[in-house]
Amino acid sequence: MRVISGSKRGTKLLFIENDSVRPTTDRVKEAVFNIIQFHVRDSSVLDLFAGCGGLGIEALSRGAKHAVFVDHGKETFSILHKNIEKTGFGGQADCRLSEFEAYLRTAREPFDLIFLDPPYHKGLSECALKLIDERRLLNPGGLIVLECDGDEEIIIPDSFHQAKKVQYGRVKITILKIEE
Repeated sequence: MRVISGSKRGTKLLFIENDSVRPTTDRVKEAVFNIIQFHVRDSSVLDLFAGCGGLGIEALSRGAKHAVFVDHGKETFSILHKNIEKTGFGGQADCRLSEFEAYLRTAREPFDLIFLDPPYHKGLSECALKLIDERRLLNPGGLIVLECDGDEEIIIPDSFHQAKKVQYGRVKITILKIEE
């Protein structure tokens, strides 16, 4: 796993090699950032279910102004901190060791870009989307990048609309916007 582009291009990131963590592959990450490239610069980013931080760090490398990383795993959280330190983004990163629901219920500021990559087939995407919608945590014009298993059907709240859906092998990426 590495940073694909931007100021930290080529930096190798640490990650856990076990079944509990599923980092977004470089191929999928590059495709996602090609789709959202005009929404990254100067954005505020939420990397929910951050794991080792690959998506949020990629956004910072490409010019995002600030990123909040949320994960509840102590081992991944430790590696996330090491990756933030390794890339030098400490001043732009806010790392939270928290369950996603607890964080979303207390978040105060909305975001321009939200990455959702929860464990597959556990209903966590729907729960997170519902809380993001209820708490109005996506700025107008902002995007949600939802990663899920290719055969997983996610119920999207009515206030969001699907801007794009693509599949890479077993990984499905859905880009959501606020319904205007």
